[in-house]
Amino acid sequence: MIFATMLLCVACSPKKAKPKAKPPVPVKVARALQKDVPVQVKAIGNIEAFTTVAIKSQVNGQIARIHFQEGSDVEKGVLLITLDTEPFLAVLHQAEAALAKNLAGSRPAVTRAC
Repeated sequence: MIFATMLLCVACSPKKAKPKAKPPVPVKVARALQKDVPVQVKAIGNIEAFTTVAIKSQVNGQIARIHFQEGSDVEKGVLLITLDTEPFLAVLHQAEAALAKNLAGSRPAVTRAC
C-alpha cells in the first residue's frame, strides 16, 4: 500500500519545467566609417635581425675609422673599417732598414789594383 501511494505521488507530480534559456548577449552596434589612419604606430617592443654577420680582421690593430652605420646594408667589396697605419708603417720601415743592412753587408769588397 505504501508502494502504491508513492507510485501515485510520483505519477501525479507536476512535470519538470524546461530550463530557462539564457538571456541574449548585449551587443553594441555602430556605423562603419572611412577615414585616414596613421601609417606609423609608436609602441615599445623588441626587434631581432633575420641574419647577422660577424666581421673579423685578418690582422690585429686599432680601428681608425668605421665607414658604415650599425644596422645598415652594405655591398660586397665596400670599405667597412680602416685600421691605424702607424704600427704597420713602423714595422715596414724596420724591415726595409734590415734589408738594406743585409744587402750592404753581403756586397763583395771592391779592391783596386794600381
